[in-house]
Amino acid sequence: MSRLAKLAPAFAALTFALTASAGGLEVKGTPSLKFTAVGPGGLKINGTADELKAKEEDGKLVFKASIKTLKTGIGLRDKHTKKYLDVEHWPDASLVIEKSKVKYPEGSKVSASATGKFRLHGVTHDQKFEYTAEKKDGGYDVTGKLTLNLDDYKIEQPCYLGVCVDKDIKVDVSFKLKD
Repeated sequence: MSRLAKLAPAFAALTFALTASAGGLEVKGTPSLKFTAVGPGGLKINGTADELKAKEEDGKLVFKASIKTLKTGIGLRDKHTKKYLDVEHWPDASLVIEKSKVKYPEGSKVSASATGKFRLHGVTHDQKFEYTAEKKDGGYDVTGKLTLNLDDYKIEQPCYLGVCVDKDIKVDVSFKLKD
């Protein structure tokens, strides 16, 4: 048996380990995903979701959140929100960011902004966001925020009994990310 053939299993194991490490990002614990929609007369709708996954793929960071689990605290409003978002056809929202565009904390904390490809309701759009990442416990505590415009994602403006929310929706997230 040649020397190369003897090393093949070691090369295979190393390749597998490097590939697993490249995609090894993991959201730990329960993330916090919140959205806020406002309307006339002080109308304010707060919603939450708690399913977020992360991975690294081809030099990009990929975050995917389930929007099937959105909750606003009122069952009928949850049903309407899911209808407007068409969660049966588009159950997830995602953000894809070039890894080279993200600043990592050199010390303990970094705050920055970046632009990624945000996909919602089957539409992908360049989306600017702000974030803070703090190096902690072998990973990062991450918070982020962005404002979505419903028109950018071809989502009908939600209205109920003649009262409509604004087209700009604020989104806030926080999660622990391990590599």
